[in-house]
Amino acid sequence: MRNNYIYICCVLCFIFSCKKQDGKTEFNVKKEVLHISEIERNNDVSEFVPKEFIEDKKYIKLISIRDDHLFKEINKIKVVNDKIFILDGRLKKLLVFGLDGVSQSKIGEHGNGPNQYIDIADFDIDSEGNIYVIDGILDKMFIYDSDYSLKEIKTLPFEADILCITEDGNIIFGLSAWNKGENEGASIIVTYKDLKTLEVIAHYDEFVDNAFWVSHYSFVKTKNNIIYNKPINNNILLFSKKGKLEQIIEFDFGKKNVPLKERKDIERNLIKFNNYNLLKWLTVVDDNFFIGTFWENRETKSFFIDRNKNEMFVSKSTIDRDIGNVASFDEGLLVKFFIPGSDRSEEGDLPLDVKEHLGNGEFALAIYYLK
Repeated sequence: MRNNYIYICCVLCFIFSCKKQDGKTEFNVKKEVLHISEIERNNDVSEFVPKEFIEDKKYIKLISIRDDHLFKEINKIKVVNDKIFILDGRLKKLLVFGLDGVSQSKIGEHGNGPNQYIDIADFDIDSEGNIYVIDGILDKMFIYDSDYSLKEIKTLPFEADILCITEDGNIIFGLSAWNKGENEGASIIVTYKDLKTLEVIAHYDEFVDNAFWVSHYSFVKTKNNIIYNKPINNNILLFSKKGKLEQIIEFDFGKKNVPLKERKDIERNLIKFNNYNLLKWLTVVDDNFFIGTFWENRETKSFFIDRNKNEMFVSKSTIDRDIGNVASFDEGLLVKFFIPGSDRSEEGDLPLDVKEHLGNGEFALAIYYLK
C-alpha cells in the first residue's frame, strides 16, 4: 500500500451503493439520514463541545525524556489503559506516554532489517494490551505484547489502510482502493486472527480517486460501537464491538454534496470544492451527539451536534492539516491536541503553563471526559 499520503490534500472515495428501501439498505441494516441544513447552527464558537456534555477536562503537557522519544507530528493518537499512544508518520515512530505526559517507550524499530517496519499505516490495541501495527509499504502486520516486545510478524494477503481489533479478537480491515491481493475491490473486510477472511462487508465502486486525499481516516471505538467512515463518502457505518454491521448514518449536505462524477478526478475539479461540504478524518456517533470534522468550502472545521436539541456547534476554521480538535475518541474520551506555534496554541482558555509549554515548541493535549 502506498502510505505516503497522510496529509496530502487528497480525497478518496468509498461508496458501497446503498439502496434505501423502507429504512433498510442492501445490507439489511437500519439507515438514518441526517439533513445538515435542518439543524440549528452556531458558528465560530471557541469551545465547540457544550459544557453540559463535559464531565471533566484534563490538560497534558507532552514531554519526551529521550532523544528517540522526540516526535514532529501527531498523525494518530489513542488513549488506552492510561497510556497515550502517538503515531508520528513523518519520523515513522509509534510512541507511548503516560497520563502525566512523560514519554515511556518507543514501539518497534524503523528500518530495513528483518524485524523492522518501513512505514506505519495504522495501529490498534486489543483488550490484552497487544499492539497491532500495519506497514503499508511492506504489507505486513507487526504484533507487540503489552511490554512492547515483538511477538509476531504476519504478511498481509491484501493491501490495507486501517485496522481495528474486535472484542472477540477478529480484525476489521479498511482495504486500499488499489488493493490487488485477496478481496480485490472490497473496501471493508473482517478476518480471523490468522488473516483468513471471515466476511466481506462492502466494495468500492467506480467513483474513486487514489491520487488525491482530503485526509486520512480511522476506525473509532465508542462504548457501544466500532465506527467507520472514509472521506469523501458521508455514510458512517456502525459495527457492533464484535464487528457486525448494525446501522448506517448518512450526513446529507443537500446541494453541497460532492457529485459522484467529480470524485474520480479531484485535482481537476478542486476549484468546485469551494462550494462542497463533506466529512473529514473521523466522525463519532453517540446516542446523544455527533462529533467530527467538516471540510466546508475547503476549510477545516470541527463540529458537535446535540442530537436531542437538534443543535450544532461549529468551530472556527483551522489550517487544513490540523486534525487536533477531534484527534481521537476512545470509549468516551475525546482527545484534542495543540500544535506548537499554531493559532490554537493561543486559545484564550488555555492555562498559562500550557501556553508556555507550547511556546517552547512542545505539544500539549486536552482530554475530555464526556457524559
